[in-house]
Amino acid sequence: MKMQTNYFTLSWKQVNFTLFLSLASIMLLSGNAGANNFKTGFMGNTYSLKSKMLRKVPIFKQQVAPEDTVYKDVEQLPQFPGGLKKMYQFLANNIRHPGKSARVASDGTVIAKFIVTDQGKIKDLKIEQSINPQVDAETLRVIKLMPDWEAGKQNGKSVNVEYTLPIRFATQ
Repeated sequence: MKMQTNYFTLSWKQVNFTLFLSLASIMLLSGNAGANNFKTGFMGNTYSLKSKMLRKVPIFKQQVAPEDTVYKDVEQLPQFPGGLKKMYQFLANNIRHPGKSARVASDGTVIAKFIVTDQGKIKDLKIEQSINPQVDAETLRVIKLMPDWEAGKQNGKSVNVEYTLPIRFATQ
């Protein structure tokens, strides 16, 4: 009787694959302990080596606006000392309606625009919507009489802010 012997043979592909799996598992289990987890690449970009693929880690620099920047939208608007109610009282007490003395059409709304600086001063005053030259001149005169405002704030810092002020004129 002849005995049959079965030999178990591995091909080179199977041997290489087995070695690859064992080396890969050893590397995963060791987990790069104590290794430098960041690498600096081309142009100073920083990459993380912890993940399987390199991913870019951005480095942000805080943007600083120039001192003369004028904001239109801020966290805290500039304010007349005492608030809106005090401003309207100031306007009512100081405006001399030119329509009462001159025979010109003087009813309507004048829109004035100006910048309230980071110091609370009014500058670059101009009329955006006009009724007539006499009313415009009176509007500019009264706004120039205003005391310093409380400056507007952005990120906790006083900044220059553009302010639009409509003033309604009506003869009674």
